[in-house]
Amino acid sequence: MLEMGEFAADVHAKLAGPLTEAGITDVWLTGPEMTHLRDALPEDCKVEYRETVADLNAFALDAVSAGDVVMIKSSKGTGCGKIVAALLDKYPAFSDTEPTI
Repeated sequence: MLEMGEFAADVHAKLAGPLTEAGITDVWLTGPEMTHLRDALPEDCKVEYRETVADLNAFALDAVSAGDVVMIKSSKGTGCGKIVAALLDKYPAFSDTEPTI
């Protein structure tokens, strides 16, 4: 998604449809391009938006509990792998398999 250039706003906003259709009710976002998705999601979707990965990382570490299911999707260049690493550090019992970062 980092490589979308002039199409980035539209492509990010269009992610709202598949997320809604899949029944996703909680979406956590970071970075300036994700404001387009944030603004396109329906009001009944619980959206957490943070400007930086560090801010979202702090939120995630506080919000996630053992046994929760979390999917992190991002371009490698955004640095969201730091969130994966922090969660695996906090919950080492769940890091039996090597994550793709």
